[in-house]
Amino acid sequence: MQKERSKKYATSDANGKFSIATPEINGYTLDVSTMGFAKQTVKLDSVKLPVTIIIEAAATMLKEVAVKADRIRE
Repeated sequence: MQKERSKKYATSDANGKFSIATPEINGYTLDVSTMGFAKQTVKLDSVKLPVTIIIEAAATMLKEVAVKADRIRE
């Protein structure tokens, strides 16, 4: 959760639920991200609480990996 230059962080439970304590929500944006899913940004000025966010799967291209092994001589 972010407002101007201040940031707050939270992690979710096994069901994806989390909470962040803040005195107000006006002016804040909520950035939701996790590996394998597209990042979602929600402006909290015009939402009703609690907020439900559905994230979509996103394909991520990984860099090529080369595995090399030398033969062990006995």
